[in-house]
Amino acid sequence: GDFGLVRAIGHQPASHGIRQSQTARIVGTSGYIAPEYYRGVITTKLDTYAFGVVLLEILTGLPSYDPKRNQEYSDLVTFIETMTRRKDFLLVQYVDSLAGDWPSRSFFKLFSIAQRCLTESHFDRPGMNEIYVLLEELSLLSGQLFAEENKTKKKT
Repeated sequence: GDFGLVRAIGHQPASHGIRQSQTARIVGTSGYIAPEYYRGVITTKLDTYAFGVVLLEILTGLPSYDPKRNQEYSDLVTFIETMTRRKDFLLVQYVDSLAGDWPSRSFFKLFSIAQRCLTESHFDRPGMNEIYVLLEELSLLSGQLFAEENKTKKKT
């Protein structure tokens, strides 16, 4: 992330275990900006939110912001949140076909990690250190799943 957080909150006291600062100047790419940033609140959790958007982009192949989508759903986060509320929603409908063939459990786990990154309240959003651990676990799980799938394919 490039929000200048080190300068902005480097010497601020922690509030609820989270260092934060205030700003009146909003700068950034709208598809990646966390809700609290629009209120002028700056925390390191802004980067967690933006990373969640990147994960959604990887999963779906859709851009973070698309003015061609209905204006209400032009940002990817709102679009996916709206789709997941529909009764007929199937996450696999939104899998990027160009991403290759990967185990569905890995896909759903990565989507779950993205959702955690995109938690609306920055107090409830995990830090990148926690996300890193989750991605490491996913990497190990995915390796095991790929190995199991390859064994099954060789037997058939």
